[in-house]
Amino acid sequence: MTFLELVFPYEPPVNERELSSLNAMHGVYGIRAVKFNQRVNTVAVEYDASRLTKGDIEFMLRNAGIRLRNTTARAA
Repeated sequence: MTFLELVFPYEPPVNERELSSLNAMHGVYGIRAVKFNQRVNTVAVEYDASRLTKGDIEFMLRNAGIRLRNTTARAA
C-alpha cells in the first residue's frame, strides 16, 4: 500500500448535503481520511495510491458537489 494525501482548494459555500457526501467517502475502499478545512477552503484526502488515482479522488469530490477551484491538487 502507498498512502498519499492530496489537498484540493474549493469554492465556498459548502452545504450540509455536500458535507454528508464527503463523509460518505470514508466508506470507499482505498480512502483513508477526508479532512475538510472551512477556514482555508480546502479538502484533503488521504488515500491508497495503489487502488485509486488523483483523477478518481477528484471525480468523487466533484460528484459530492464540491466545486473545486482547479484540478491542481498539492501533495501534503
